[in-house]
Amino acid sequence: MLNSRWLRLARIAALIAATILPSRAFGADYPTKLVRIIVPFPPGGVYDLYSRMAAEHLTKAFGQQFIIENSPGGQGVLGSQLAAKAEPDGYTLLMGGQATHATNPHLFGNMKFNTLTDFEPIAMVAMLGNVLVVNPSLPVKTVQEFVAYSKANPGKVTFSHAGSGTSMSIAGELFKEKAGVKLLSIPYRGSALAANAVVVGEVQSMFANTISVISQIKAGTVRPLGVTTTARQDLIPDVVPISEQGVPGYEMRSWFGLFAPAKTPKPIISKINAELRKMVELPEYKKRILESGATPGAFTPEEFSSFVKGDYSAIGKIVREAGLKAESN
Repeated sequence: MLNSRWLRLARIAALIAATILPSRAFGADYPTKLVRIIVPFPPGGVYDLYSRMAAEHLTKAFGQQFIIENSPGGQGVLGSQLAAKAEPDGYTLLMGGQATHATNPHLFGNMKFNTLTDFEPIAMVAMLGNVLVVNPSLPVKTVQEFVAYSKANPGKVTFSHAGSGTSMSIAGELFKEKAGVKLLSIPYRGSALAANAVVVGEVQSMFANTISVISQIKAGTVRPLGVTTTARQDLIPDVVPISEQGVPGYEMRSWFGLFAPAKTPKPIISKINAELRKMVELPEYKKRILESGATPGAFTPEEFSSFVKGDYSAIGKIVREAGLKAESN
């Protein structure tokens, strides 16, 4: 009887050890093999840029190779789904962001994964601001003047963007709400075409990613009126935030960070987070992030998770009120 009881206790102890101890040991010696970072967009964009920074640093820090795997399609949905369904062992990660985790769930009604429950947020890498630019022929030089001009010409002032749900689109829709103006949304296939449309006068304005129009700003082919962040941006320090120019409460910035599939062991999450927080403070990487028009992120996994949930709710409200829908290619 006693032996039977001890046998049951031994089996329970073995079961607990099997579930807990490997997780701890796994985290201690992680990584022991190649790690892939899925980028759900094509090479060359900001997701790809920040992914390569992270992979470069993590490879040096851990002595194991972190490689980039671009899996574009469905505005980031395909690559995100691939990562969500991967083994939660720390060897498949995702460079996600506002588009994949806060916007897409509200644009697409048939996603086969949940961005809040199927991922473990690891660390934010960067936050990227936008800037309101106009064609120089438009008779405005400040945000206040742009608002007044738009109200005097309701539904006639246009803004370009790279597609419904992009940061450019979301920034424009939020501006319409906060400023109380009617702007006509004009989509283009990519930010380069959207910016060129402002330059040549096809449209009058754009809430562009700052880095994407910095050359046009310097050349004088577009005029910057205000930044979408609440603080001035290093790339254009003389441009005042929109929120300080008669549109209080206005703020829009996109963000980028590393995620793992849900149920990835916490020690692994913490280990990667610690290294990425070191990375964004290293002069070499901090400089590269700032030169991309962004500011470095430095959240704990818990802080990052809370941030993602908050942005999910905020972006969802904008998408619903603006009636935005996913665009077919």
